[in-house]
Amino acid sequence: MNYNTQSTDGMSVDEIRMKRASLTRELIMLKEEHQKKRAIIEKLDLDNRYLAKDKNELLEELESKKGKMRALENEIAQMESTLAEKSKAKKMAMLELNQMQNKSGDIEAQIKSKNHEKENWQDEMRDMDREIKKLEIQIREM
Repeated sequence: MNYNTQSTDGMSVDEIRMKRASLTRELIMLKEEHQKKRAIIEKLDLDNRYLAKDKNELLEELESKKGKMRALENEIAQMESTLAEKSKAKKMAMLELNQMQNKSGDIEAQIKSKNHEKENWQDEMRDMDREIKKLEIQIREM
């Protein structure tokens, strides 16, 4: 829609009122849509905070598992009689580490995706802000 200032010369008072009412309705609709998008962005931010917390917890657990694995490696070197049993425990810990690293990567990808989506919403909001300002100026000038 073209929001450039339009001349009201030659328009009747009723026509001006109708035009102003139309622009006001459009302004209200844009503001409502703007608010909805702001709510979406706030939800995405909250989701990202929860995901970041989950990622940090996984990383802490990952570090804990790495420490346990180092202890297992030392024990294998000291106890050759139980080498087969300890090797199996090491393999299980490695599997858990890989699964946790994969989970951490998945969470990071989700965060990046949500940040990209957030940026898109913010771009739309900036466009809407410009439209809202143009409409407000046009309404004030009437």
